[in-house]
Amino acid sequence: TASVRITVTTLGQATLSITQLTAAPGERLEVPVHLRGTTNIVAGRSFSADLRYHGSLLLPTGTTVIGSIVGTDRVVRFSGTVPQDVNGGEVARLEFIAGLGDVVSTPLTIERVMWSGDSVATRVDTGQFTLRGLCVAGGTRLINASGTLGLKPARPNPAGWSVRIEYEVVESGRTRLVISDLLGRESAVIVDGDIAPGRYEVEADLRSMSAGEYWITLTTPTQRLVGPLRVAR
Repeated sequence: TASVRITVTTLGQATLSITQLTAAPGERLEVPVHLRGTTNIVAGRSFSADLRYHGSLLLPTGTTVIGSIVGTDRVVRFSGTVPQDVNGGEVARLEFIAGLGDVVSTPLTIERVMWSGDSVATRVDTGQFTLRGLCVAGGTRLINASGTLGLKPARPNPAGWSVRIEYEVVESGRTRLVISDLLGRESAVIVDGDIAPGRYEVEADLRSMSAGEYWITLTTPTQRLVGPLRVAR
């Protein structure tokens, strides 16, 4: 009788995980990706995957690619290689700068894992990034990117060499209206002083600012509202 050879391919298994991370706005941080729980995977095998998170909180820097914006999220593609110790270890490290965002924290989710060679059943453990150093007096103060309440959308937006900003305050006291970059660094101070309740409109000179994305921040004794501004040349 003729013999029949049957080849059984054992599916590889692995887990990719990210830990819990914190940073203050403007701080540089690294996000390590770890491999564990491997079965039938040899050293040197490579993979690629997406990291998804809320786009306002982490700005890619260094060798980390800019990625793409999907809704409110940023999706960054990265790659890694299985280390000599196939039972576990760091397989990738991404670099970011913490930004002043419109949320306090964001899940760090690994998606679309693709391996070289045979398929690998990959489990992912989601990490978490939390912004620290926020003012919590009267409730945590975050960005309100919708440009509502006391701060109307800038006109025009995108802006060229100047922009008109309309805002309204309901309390007396020190009021600041500033333009800052995505890291919270002030690029222009438009108003800084005691003003009475009312509606105001000012024109800001943007000639000293480079093209890019900014926040317009209105700060009163008890409120902080922020709207987006894009400068285009």
